[in-house]
Amino acid sequence: MLYLSGRFASQFGLTGGLLLLACLTVTACADARGPLRVGLNANTQAEGRRAGVEQDRALQAGVRWLREDFEWDVVQPRRGRWDWSRYDTVVGGAAERGLFVLPLLSGSASWAAPAWNVLPPDRAEYAEYVARVVKRYGPGGTFWRSRPELAAYAPTHFEIWNEPYLELFSRDRVDPARYARLVKAAVAAGRAANPRAKFLIEADTYYTAGPGDYRNWIHDMYRAVPDLNRWFDGVAVHPYSSELAPDVYTPRAPTRWQFRRIEEERGAFVSHGASSKPFWITEIGWATCTGNSDCVSESAQAANIARVFDLVRTRYRSFVEAVFVYHLNDWGPGDESNKEYWFGLTRRDGSRKPAFAALRAAAR
Repeated sequence: MLYLSGRFASQFGLTGGLLLLACLTVTACADARGPLRVGLNANTQAEGRRAGVEQDRALQAGVRWLREDFEWDVVQPRRGRWDWSRYDTVVGGAAERGLFVLPLLSGSASWAAPAWNVLPPDRAEYAEYVARVVKRYGPGGTFWRSRPELAAYAPTHFEIWNEPYLELFSRDRVDPARYARLVKAAVAAGRAANPRAKFLIEADTYYTAGPGDYRNWIHDMYRAVPDLNRWFDGVAVHPYSSELAPDVYTPRAPTRWQFRRIEEERGAFVSHGASSKPFWITEIGWATCTGNSDCVSESAQAANIARVFDLVRTRYRSFVEAVFVYHLNDWGPGDESNKEYWFGLTRRDGSRKPAFAALRAAAR
């Protein structure tokens, strides 16, 4: 989730002619993506014995995909020790319900970095963790050998880190070069462990290198790793638009908090020869608190989510393969000024907001 507010940054030359390079509409190129994957961020892995209950609620929303944090510290609590119990429950329970899982491989183990939100200093250690996860849970993985009847639900894609372009998830230093090199190491190890696994790289339009110093995240990743296209199979984006509806777009002004900046992100990747790489919207949503100007009404939340699916299925269907709504539940204290607690499709008492029905209709 994007834990920032406000609108700022520049376009870094991503508007105008560059956008003409991108295949942005269904009339511009053929749709070869197959059925749209529709998912939820539900965080069922954190629910313990209630994981299945939360998965059932997600299923009622009509989705067939769950994006789940695979916490490195849980999987590998210390060097040399591997514990799969939590994720065996999550992945197995999802498969039994006909749900696919998108593992988010984010957060450093406590022994591997100074904090969970610091990219691991030793890329090889993170790469080994990624390799172990995909070897166990990816297509044909060891987890499925005793569950052949469920093997069709093995995770196919794995997301490398979460929002590394934000300080919250790169606490010591936001650095596209360091992230790109981490992706290369992790994907090389992951593919060696499971050649059928696919990997998503995280991207947004810009990052902050210092006060007032805004730089292009995508271009700087390629500058650090020129053969970057070899090391990812798709692009994970989080095109939040704060309180704005998804149609709002002012391409000659800063668009950091506009949904349609996805066009600029697409254009940047196309300019680097990545026109065949699909996009996965792995987070999108609107908060419904009443004490923050970045929030919206529950009816607007529902309308915005419905409109995202309209845009994806028309304007962006040529390159968007998946949409994951954030989040299944409201959570945290009842602080109406903190929007992070209010993205849920359900309220704290379990009742459904109108957005729940909007997602279910879109998923059909």
